[in-house]
Parts: sequence; structure tokens; C-alpha cells
Amino acid sequence: MAEETKGKKANQKKNAKEASVQAYLEIAEVRDDILIMKDGSLRAVLMVSSLNFDLKSLGEQEAIILGYQNFLNSLDFPIQILIRSKKLDLDSYIFQLDEKRMQETNEFIKSQIEQYSNFIKNLLEVSNIMDKKFYIVVPFYAEGAEAGIKKIGLFQKIANTLHPTWQEKAKEEEFNASKMQLLERVGVVASGLTAVGVNAAQLSTINLIELFYEIYNLDTAQREKLMDVDTLTTDFVQ
Repeated sequence: MAEETKGKKANQKKNAKEASVQAYLEIAEVRDDILIMKDGSLRAVLMVSSLNFDLKSLGEQEAIILGYQNFLNSLDFPIQILIRSKKLDLDSYIFQLDEKRMQETNEFIKSQIEQYSNFIKNLLEVSNIMDKKFYIVVPFYAEGAEAGIKKIGLFQKIANTLHPTWQEKAKEEEFNASKMQLLERVGVVASGLTAVGVNAAQLSTINLIELFYEIYNLDTAQREKLMDVDTLTTDFVQ
């Protein structure tokens, strides 16, 4: 009985610890391809392509540097540039090769597939192949960082005195107005990067959920791809 009680307390402590991690996340909601932060501000995340600068000629390199400089100088709002590196997971690719090899009737092709598969396996054993992805985070506060936070608090006090239906309508109008201005910033960033020769695409709601799910649940994400949020086996952010 004592051991059972001790076990329950241990589980409760573990769940409390896991749940407390979410309290430190600054994201309150993901909606309409936008991150809504706990302070009321918004974020849009763009995945950005890369280019091999070293393979460019001297003239091309100078043009890229000048274009990037002009891009940064054209912005009247802050942006955050992120580079995410992770070990490349080729397990699913190797599994597909093994399936292809078993289905192949030509012995020569089957042998070539096996050699290729073994080559990849050996390569992964002796080196860490990294996958890099590039992101730009575009923020928006209604009236700047501090003013935005104060405005959200004032807006909440006013909304609390209204009818529930009016509250929802007022919040929706506030969100849509901020969303439109954020998307204008996204367009400015995307067009500026295009001029440098770099493509950018805004992450959708499911893309954003998948990104943060993988960041905070790396082991689970490698085993289980996120398709439906309701089917996740993890209740808490690890």
C-alpha cells in the first residue's frame, strides 16, 4: 500500500513537472498560419531557401551582399533569423530501399540496391550528416512592444464589461486588424529576399505545429509523424 502511494506521488510529481514546461512557452495559440503569443503579439514564420555563396563569382557575391544590405535597410521592423540543425534521419529512406530490393526480380538491380543501401548505412555510422533549415520570424505588436502589451491589457478590461458575444466579436476584429498588418510585413520580407535570390514561404498552421512538436518532442517525432493533433501519444511538451 505504501509503495502504491509512493508510486502515485511520483507520477503526480512527474506530470506536474511536465505540465510546468508548457507554462514557460511564450506561445498561447496557433491560428490562421500565425503564432499568437501570451503577451498578445503575433508572429509569422517563413521557411527560407539557401544559396551556395562560395560557388558564386566575385561579381555575383558582391551583388548578393549589396542586395542583402538593401533588404535589411528597407525594413522598419525587427526580424529574427534562425538556423536549425539536426541529424538527418534516413531510416525511412533505407526502409524504402529494402522494400524495393525485396520486390525487385532482376538480380543485378537487386544487388545494386543492396550495395547502395549498405553504403548509406556505413556512411551514417562514421559521420553525422546534418540537415539545416533556415527560418525568418516576423513579429507584430499593435503599437510597439511595450505599448502592445499595455493595449492588450486595456482591451481585455474593456471586453470583460461587454456581452460575451460582443467580446468575441471585438477580439476577432482586433486579431484580424493585427493579422492584416503582419501579413503586409511578411510580403515585404518575402519580396526583399526574392531580390537577393532567396525564396521564402510562410509556414501554415499544421507546419508550425509540426515544427514545435518536433523541437520539444524530438524522440517521439522521429517515431511518429504528426498528421492529426488528436492522435498524439504525448500529452505534455517534453
